[in-house]
Amino acid sequence: MYMLKLGLDFGTSNLVMSRIDPKTREPKIIPVGEFSTIPSIIYWNGKDECQIGRPVWELIRSTSAMPDQEKREVIKYIFPNIKEYLHENIKFQVIGKTAVEICAKMIAELKTIAEKGIFHQKISSICITYPAAFSETAISNLLKAAELAGFTDIEKRTEPLADILGYSMLEGYVDLGNGILVYDLGGGTFDLAFARRDRDGAFHFPIQGGIPKLGGDVFDNKLYELICSKADQKMERISIRERMQIRDMKHFLTENNSASYHLPNGQCISVTRAEFEEVIKPLVDQTIEKTKNIVKEVKDKKWTLSACLVVGGTSQIPLVRRALKELCRKEGLPKPLWQNEATFQAASLGALVDLNAIEKQKPKDEAKDEAKDEVKDEAKEKSEGITIGYESDSLDDDLIEIDCPPPQKTIRHILR
Repeated sequence: MYMLKLGLDFGTSNLVMSRIDPKTREPKIIPVGEFSTIPSIIYWNGKDECQIGRPVWELIRSTSAMPDQEKREVIKYIFPNIKEYLHENIKFQVIGKTAVEICAKMIAELKTIAEKGIFHQKISSICITYPAAFSETAISNLLKAAELAGFTDIEKRTEPLADILGYSMLEGYVDLGNGILVYDLGGGTFDLAFARRDRDGAFHFPIQGGIPKLGGDVFDNKLYELICSKADQKMERISIRERMQIRDMKHFLTENNSASYHLPNGQCISVTRAEFEEVIKPLVDQTIEKTKNIVKEVKDKKWTLSACLVVGGTSQIPLVRRALKELCRKEGLPKPLWQNEATFQAASLGALVDLNAIEKQKPKDEAKDEAKDEVKDEAKEKSEGITIGYESDSLDDDLIEIDCPPPQKTIRHILR
């Protein structure tokens, strides 16, 4: 029987589920429809009516055609970024539920999706990730939410640890004594950590840092303030629908030099990427300064830094990418390693990577030889009429800068 366990990377803006594949024993992403990520947003009236993820975004978009009263009736039951309220576990009077209870409802909905679509039976085990910058109260409340959702066997891992375990799975062996720098700029938090693989084979985190409330949401606010400064009329407090439009605009500016925002009065506000970068530069500089401090400490201790792993959706912003590349160049560090879709997958995969297996993970050359021997044995057994349930993937990729999802390598030598 393979492990019936759900991996959950519960991000501020997006979440990802994973499982152990029964055939390969590898962690695999659980897609929902054609997507591997699910927006971290819930519509819930406190009773039976509940939706999560993309259907809620579509519901928000549909409110533009609704009368004001009907629109307000819908919007009041929508809760984005609920994880950010776990620090205080505030109660939302509109439905009489706390942040923990709303978070538990989201996790319960995810549990149902996984049970019906993947496991085809009830599951009780979960490993859930959380930001390194999370307070003890927030961590406790997140675990309480998982318990209320119906899980009885609950494991937790910090996002930097899960990121590195996912990276180790996707990219291969990390030499004993070598270290990895993790720069994780997500939707709600900025995590920064240096992990070192010690002689026991395990990853240890001698240095951790970050900024608890610096992430994509703050960048959204800066973009909204920029739009307000250009508007002819006074802008009111940003609504959920407007925040969604602002986020879409921010993503558009990642790929384009300008974007437009249409106000209710018909005015069209144009914002260039250069203007957006000017207002967010102080925020980016904060993350770079924190990173410099950690790099200095690593160098002072004469530790080896073999990879700079960059994760989190906000790290895709061009200004962030340029700043990190320049920092690595000046400090003589390895090129930063980005992953697009895998950025969101690494932590979820890492939630289910066997820590004991990682400690026993073998060097790349040795693993290649072992993998080749397995392929030969497999071919021999097939010729004798024996059915083998595994396929062999190439293990020849070097550590490179990735701008597209890398292949998910077979890791039988890790998770046999």
